[in-house]
Amino acid sequence: PALTLRANMATTEAEDLSILPGSDDAGSRKYAFVVYGATGFTGAIVCEHAVELQREKALPTTWAIAGRNKEKLSALLASLKEKSPDLHEPDVLVGDAADAASIESIAAQTKVMISCAGPFRFCGEPVVRACIRACTNYLDVSGEPEFIESMMAKYGALAEERGIYVVPACGFDSVPADIGALYAADSCDEGKMLRLSCGVELIAPNGVRINNGTWQTLIEGFANRSSYRQRKSARSSTPVVKPRGPPVQRNTHWSNATNSYLVPFPVADPFVVKKSQRFLNRQDYSFNYGHFLCVNNAWGVAKLGGLFAGIGALTNFRWGANFLKSYPPSFIGKDGGPPEEDRKLNQFKLHFLVDEGDPETGEVKNSHYVILSGGDPGYDTTALTLLNACVLLLQREADVAEDNLEGFGFKGGVLTPASAFGRRLCRRLQDQGVFHFEKRALPPS
Repeated sequence: PALTLRANMATTEAEDLSILPGSDDAGSRKYAFVVYGATGFTGAIVCEHAVELQREKALPTTWAIAGRNKEKLSALLASLKEKSPDLHEPDVLVGDAADAASIESIAAQTKVMISCAGPFRFCGEPVVRACIRACTNYLDVSGEPEFIESMMAKYGALAEERGIYVVPACGFDSVPADIGALYAADSCDEGKMLRLSCGVELIAPNGVRINNGTWQTLIEGFANRSSYRQRKSARSSTPVVKPRGPPVQRNTHWSNATNSYLVPFPVADPFVVKKSQRFLNRQDYSFNYGHFLCVNNAWGVAKLGGLFAGIGALTNFRWGANFLKSYPPSFIGKDGGPPEEDRKLNQFKLHFLVDEGDPETGEVKNSHYVILSGGDPGYDTTALTLLNACVLLLQREADVAEDNLEGFGFKGGVLTPASAFGRRLCRRLQDQGVFHFEKRALPPS
């Protein structure tokens, strides 16, 4: 299936992107939102949190769950009913990313499509394309720069023309970093933010565990990194913004602020934060950015370096990538990710080290520290950031009807979370208790 979808993705530019009949009347659609890929580990957690938000009257109750397998969807529905007897029962929709008509049918029935079906490099584009044709807003949990860049280049202009929001990376990749950077910029008192270093601290008392789908996506990202680098500059869909501050230290180093080593973290967050700078440059938003993982001791640094080096070496070869996908390490859950009791204990902190000063000279005048904290990073935070972004998109639909788009800086497009939702999402996540921010003075050197 992956090879078939890869072939499908390669030929999309020659396919019909005209608006589907009847798609210009979004107000009359049957569903407020549909969760596609609902039966996966992340998708199921998104559905559970959607039920909770509906109970709090934060989300509409006209919704559907969608995926390829009707039996699995029925099992998910039964599980949701068991956990929530007062469930506003979603409809069950069957659609396959390899069958364009089935995905277009789903997209045409909803105001917002939420996609949790990855790896997105293989099965993401058909869903985006269906939303473009159906004039349907789209959110996903992708953390794959190549996919995001490709969607921006292929569909950004059409999405803007049709007034729809296509917003990838609306989970833990990359809302905390992207929205956190916006908050950090607003926290400056003595000039503009010139440099920002983000240290990600993962707190998992019973050990870090990710599900197999996340692992598969990670391995494919490593395996395709060289081809992505070769194509990136030629395909870039947004103008390059030259950062105006001093450079960020790129190698592993000790930080007194986090009381840990900061190890370069090869995830999507730096890509997304830099894309947001390009979108928001008209708001004077430009700075050097570094993204790191907080590691407590030198032994941890060595182990992490060995893991990344091993993955990097093996994924230079297709057989090596296939080996890693078939025989994942012990912290990968083949049948799922961390259980609910572990997720309730898990937390994250993003430590933002902010240097502010004169944007004309690049001189740093002051430095401070912003901490963004929240609950389980991989899955519960992903579900909550995604669903709260959905709430904002549904509010935007009402604003469009009333011709009041104040606070939304773009008519439409393939956007990053910060450029799509900006401070609205930041405030909402704080109000909902998903994100907690704290500004501090830097500790002594």
